Amino acid sequence: MACPHTVSCADIIAIARRDVVAMSGEPSWNVLTGRKDGRVSKANDTINLSAPTFNAMQLIQSFAKRGLGVKDLVALSGGHNLGFSHCSSFEARLQNFSSVHDIDPSMTTRFAGNLKRKCPKPNKDHSAGEFLDSTPSTFDNDYYKRDIEGKGIFGSYHALLGDYRSRWIKVCSSENLQLQW
Repeated sequence: MACPHTVSCADIIAIARRDVVAMSGEPSWNVLTGRKDGRVSKANDTINLSAPTFNAMQLIQSFAKRGLGVKDLVALSGGHNLGFSHCSSFEARLQNFSSVHDIDPSMTTRFAGNLKRKCPKPNKDHSAGEFLDSTPSTFDNDYYKRDIEGKGIFGSYHALLGDYRSRWIKVCSSENLQLQW
């Protein structure tokens, strides 16, 4: 069914994403348009998305189900450099992480302490959280650098450093963002 003279919300989001990246001084790209919007949007449909707690194998399998490889996974995770996360997505890393460690040992103590101050237990401020990297309005490789330094927000970020299939891509991306383009 053709929809002449109609632009979908999905196309608008894809174009806006491209424009935000370009406005931050990074490369632009052509956006293929013609997506159709769904007729229904349900939070329940997000159940099959990768969780911030996934380990490397779970992430790789989740992306493979969608026809994407490890390089795609690492590149798309780098898109988180323009984002914000609420405490609920990472607070499990900050207290009672395991029977051996109170805080996730892949995080620096200082970084974890800063997050704990922003996300105290119990957290009554449901809008509290943290930017996903230290340059939230710039499309750059800070996300990769910070994760290598032990300052990644999600456990899934760090999981990719522990897997031989993804580690080299993350390390190279931390040194040169252009590798992704």
